[in-house]
Amino acid sequence: AAVCDKLSLPWLLLTFVALAVLQIAANLINDLGDYKKGADDTDRLGPPRVLAKGWLAPMQVKKAVDYLLYTALGLSLPLIYRGGLGVLVLGSIGVAGAIWYTSGKHSLAYMGLGEVAVFCLFGPGAVYGTMLVQHEGGLSYISGWAP
Repeated sequence: AAVCDKLSLPWLLLTFVALAVLQIAANLINDLGDYKKGADDTDRLGPPRVLAKGWLAPMQVKKAVDYLLYTALGLSLPLIYRGGLGVLVLGSIGVAGAIWYTSGKHSLAYMGLGEVAVFCLFGPGAVYGTMLVQHEGGLSYISGWAP
């Protein structure tokens, strides 16, 4: 976004809010996945987790995740409209990555790919999506990013 001729602060703020909601959802999905696998319990080292501490029940966390993902979708619709199909694809990959981080038999974190996924999704993926929104989907004039 730093290469924009003119930075749109409202679009940048909406992008950051949508990404923050997705990050919160990803953290709760991670908590749920680790809890179901037995990785997080009351003896866990590190920051407290809502399920391990018994602060929330698994169904409450699942409902919160659903609410957050629907909220992120609602926030993302104008971003997709402005930034194009690339924003939809990047957002979908981000949600899938959040789910597969600790959920399922072959979760990314338990195969040693968690940090790589987090870097790709919340590093270059988020930056590129932000650039698409700032440039209204047109990045063809930025050398190295698009043909």
